[in-house]
Amino acid sequence: MKKLALFISLITGVLLYSCKKSGLMQFNARSNVYFPLSPDKYSAGVADEKGTVSYSDFSNSAKDTVAVDTLVTNFGFFGNAPKEMYVLVNVAVMGDTSASDRKVNLTLDPSSTVPTGIVSFDPATCIIRHGRSSANIPMKILRDPSLATNKYFITLNLGVTEQLNTDYKGEVVNTTPKKIKTCLQRTYSITDNIPQPTWWVGSNSIGNYYFEEYSPTKMRFLTENLLIPLSFLLQNQPNLSIVGSYSQAYNCGLARARKAGTPIMDVSLTTGLTFPMKASMAGGTLCD
Repeated sequence: MKKLALFISLITGVLLYSCKKSGLMQFNARSNVYFPLSPDKYSAGVADEKGTVSYSDFSNSAKDTVAVDTLVTNFGFFGNAPKEMYVLVNVAVMGDTSASDRKVNLTLDPSSTVPTGIVSFDPATCIIRHGRSSANIPMKILRDPSLATNKYFITLNLGVTEQLNTDYKGEVVNTTPKKIKTCLQRTYSITDNIPQPTWWVGSNSIGNYYFEEYSPTKMRFLTENLLIPLSFLLQNQPNLSIVGSYSQAYNCGLARARKAGTPIMDVSLTTGLTFPMKASMAGGTLCD
């Protein structure tokens, strides 16, 4: 018994001695700035009449399989009124936090196809705040008329600063064959149109059942006249009970316009001809 007590005493002493002598390892290398890979979503927003920007999250449905990330941004998500859009560019730091703010060297790559002057950053926002390991930097994009007929690409580069290095250059991604994805570039595509919802593609689609054939003109009627949130219509799997109520509102909106002698006109995607917008079977005849 005495031997067991002595053994336990020796072990306890060794542990106590070890705890007293060992310390936490300190991070002494330079911190590296990078773009996090393959984001599931990105944030974009527009300013209200007071200049306050409200951001919404948008799904990055096209997962990255090439060397440069591409996130699709669209002025059409926000209606016709906004003249500028802000996209939050997420950057992160590998390494320790800092007691002071750290400047981020964010520049536009020469390969970008966006016209000069459309994209800008406020230098005051290009920082990672003290005590933080990441930042969302607002990228301002002006609504140039050419965006309605063109898709442009914005590629951003991260560079070295006095406090941040760029040694963390890439990660292996699980593709066939496996590729090294850069962590120092991020690409956005930018356009200005109303995208077609995934559930409204094809003659046998959910959208066709509730709203008849898709057209950008009809999407504008739903969002601007009936005030149906575009964010709802762009969901991959919207709540069908809500879609049904919107379908009834759609038919009623068309009926009111017909009775007033000003029918809502649609535009054919194939012929370009205009014709009275067609009511749907799903929307019923409550307002006829």
